[in-house]
Formats: sequence, C-alpha cells, structure tokens
Amino acid sequence: MVEFPQTQPLRSTSPPEPATDEELMRLLAQDDALALHELMRRFWRPIIGRVTRIVDDPDSAADIAQQTFIRLWQRRREWTPSGSVQAYVFRIARNAALNERRAHQSREQAADRRSRAAHPAPPTPLQSLEEGELRDAIAVAVERLPSRRKEVYLLARDAELSHVEISQRMGISRQTVANQMTAAVADLRRTLSAVLD
Repeated sequence: MVEFPQTQPLRSTSPPEPATDEELMRLLAQDDALALHELMRRFWRPIIGRVTRIVDDPDSAADIAQQTFIRLWQRRREWTPSGSVQAYVFRIARNAALNERRAHQSREQAADRRSRAAHPAPPTPLQSLEEGELRDAIAVAVERLPSRRKEVYLLARDAELSHVEISQRMGISRQTVANQMTAAVADLRRTLSAVLD
C-alpha cells in the first residue's frame, strides 16, 4: 500500500455512510488519508485495466496506479469540482501511462543504438577490398610527398604530435609546420581525388 508523508497525525472526518467521490475529494483536501484509501479502493482496478492497455505491462500498470494516487495526494488541494472525480483521476493515470510509454520507447531506442555501436555489422567483402585499396593509395600518396612535408604529416598523423611539438622536434617554426601540413593535405587530396571519386 502507498505510504504518504505525514505532517500531522491521520484524522478522518469521513461520514458514516458511503460518501460520494466529490465528498471524498473535499475530505482529501483536508488531509483525510482514509478518504484517499477509499478513492484507491474505488479506482485501483479500473485504473490498472485502462493503463495496461497503454503500457502493455501489468507490473508497470500497478506502478502507474500507485503514482496516480501519490499525485492525487500531492495535488489534493488543487482539485476543483468542475468535472467528475473519476475523469480527474483517470486523466492523471493516463498522463502518467503515456509518459511511461514514451520513456520506455526512449530507453529501448537508446539500448538499440548502444547495441549497434557495440556490435557493428562486419564489412562486406567489397567494403573490405575498397578499404584496403584506399589504405594502399594513401600510403603511396604519402610516400610521394616531399620529405619535409611527409615528415610533418607523419608526425601529426601517426605520432599524434601537436604543431608546437613538431616544431620543437624538427627545429622549425610553428607557422612552417602549419604551412607544411596544409600543403600535405592539399597534395594528398589532389592525388587521391581519382580514388575517392
């Protein structure tokens, strides 16, 4: 059963005969926990039935029913007798169910993305052949670069050095490193354009 925070001892001003839903809501607004339990007794099963059709899971439906009555307790002073109590309670339950369904779908999509990322599809034989050809073409194009340009490019790509580290290692200015790197990329792009197209 749902437990609710108490700021004062539970009290009941419930009438001796069965109260209407509206009377129970008025008592609930006065912190009458027994009125809440009576509303739960009346609406618990119908809420579970309706919510199960939305979330398609009886366990989640029971959780949502519980959330519904927690929210009803939390908002007990907000209700105004402009419509039926049943419609009010079912609207709270429906909104909670729709939120749960959206959250469940988001969790499934995220899990699916993680699964695909962790287990990517193996490359097809054609993809493997194309990747091998591209690697070979890049290696040939890099070998054809002028020696200083090639050295700068390989230090940046393979050794993952920054422009500052390359300039210190080669004894050249950072601007020279940047110029050589720009020229190397332009040369490679020109040489590989036929392969990439």
